[in-house]
Amino acid sequence: MANSLNDSMKAFFDASIPLASGGTGTGGLVVDSKDSAKYQSVSNYNTVTAPAANAAIATIASGSLPAGYYRINAEVSIDAGVPAAAERDNMELRAGAAVLKRFIVNPVASPSPGIIEFYRTLDGSTALTVNANGAATASVVYRASITATRVS
Repeated sequence: MANSLNDSMKAFFDASIPLASGGTGTGGLVVDSKDSAKYQSVSNYNTVTAPAANAAIATIASGSLPAGYYRINAEVSIDAGVPAAAERDNMELRAGAAVLKRFIVNPVASPSPGIIEFYRTLDGSTALTVNANGAATASVVYRASITATRVS
């Protein structure tokens, strides 16, 4: 006599596996495309020498961010050059044209990075950027990193 409990469990779990992964795809545990994108991250890192006012330093394009709720982490720093008072807190995180948060940055080369963690619902058609707020001093290098992780 076959072990009917084990046979039943095997049939249940096989049915829970999507067709693309070798199952029957008829069970209640099949993951849809919305759930499969959870906890996936998109990142960008860039440096810009003497960015103009409102210039993007790092960008995650809108096509890379499907609609959903995201945890956004960003870091900025001044990397080289001779910073002036104009560099103080001169970078901000933006979703499209909306300013989400300004970074606290000391006007010295290689300071501790300004760090932000932010949660935001994105509509699938909005880019995330780190921008210079005002014009930077000549030869000063701004650097930025953004990571967006879809939470739901």
